[in-house]
Amino acid sequence: MAANGADIILNGNNLVFNASGKISNYSMSRMVVTENSLTGHMVKDINANAAFVFPIGIAEGDYTPATLTPKIPTRIFASVQNYNADNNIPGTDMIKGMDRTWNLYAATPTTATVTLQHNTITNGSGFIDAKASITQYLGFGKWDVSATTNPAQGVHTRSNVSIAGDMLANGAFFTKHSLDGTNLIIPNLFTPNGDGNNDTFEIRGLEFFDANDLVIVNRWGNEVYKASNYQNNWTGEGLNEGTYYYVLRVKADASAAWQVYKGYITLIRAFRR
Repeated sequence: MAANGADIILNGNNLVFNASGKISNYSMSRMVVTENSLTGHMVKDINANAAFVFPIGIAEGDYTPATLTPKIPTRIFASVQNYNADNNIPGTDMIKGMDRTWNLYAATPTTATVTLQHNTITNGSGFIDAKASITQYLGFGKWDVSATTNPAQGVHTRSNVSIAGDMLANGAFFTKHSLDGTNLIIPNLFTPNGDGNNDTFEIRGLEFFDANDLVIVNRWGNEVYKASNYQNNWTGEGLNEGTYYYVLRVKADASAAWQVYKGYITLIRAFRR
C-alpha cells in the first residue's frame, strides 16, 4: 500500500489474493476497510503453516488486523464488524468485551493459530487486556473460551482454533472478553474410556483464574477427589460409572473473593463415538 490514506474500501465486494499474492506496507493509515458488513471480505489462499496478516477494519483508521496460520492449505475469508452490526449474535458483552467481532471462515475447514489486534479505545469499561481471551461463538448465546496469550496491548493469540467452512456458521465469529466465572464452561458429562476424546473432566476457562480448588463427592457425600490448582486432569480412575457432584472455587487474583460453583458430572466409560 503506497501512501497513508490509500485504503482499499470493499463496498460489499471481496478482495481476493491467490497463494502468491501479497499485500505490504499496511498500517492503521493504510488498510482494507470491510465497512462493518458481512458482504465484503478480504480473501487469501494460504499455504499450510504460513502466517498471513489481514489488515482489516470497519472504517478508515479503525485498524483491527487478524493474522491466521492454518494447518493445511486453504482459502481464508476475513471481515470485522462492531457489536451493533452483529446484534444477531447474542452473548457479546459491551462491558467486558471490546465492541468488535471478526468473521473468519475457510473454504476448507481447518485448525489455525489466530492473532487478533484491536484498538483499546473500543474496550468496555470492564475489559482488562491481561485477563482477556479470544472467544469463539458456539451458538445459543454461548462463547467458547480457551487459552490465549497477550504479547502486547490489544493483541491476543489463540492456538488450535477450529476455522469453520461457512460464513454464517456459529464457529465463524470471534471476539474478545475479559473473563470471570460467567465464562467458565463446566461439562456435565465426560467419557474416560481412553479414546482420546473427552477423557478428563475439563473445565474450559479455568486457566484464566489465579487460584482454584475442586472437590468431587459421590451420591452419599463421600469425597472421591480433591485438588488445589486443578489442571483438568481428573479421569475418575477407580470409580464406577454414575453421577458425581462437584464444588469448584475460583479466584481471579489474590485480592479477589472466591467464586463458588456447584453441579453434577456424569461419568460414562462405555460411551463410543
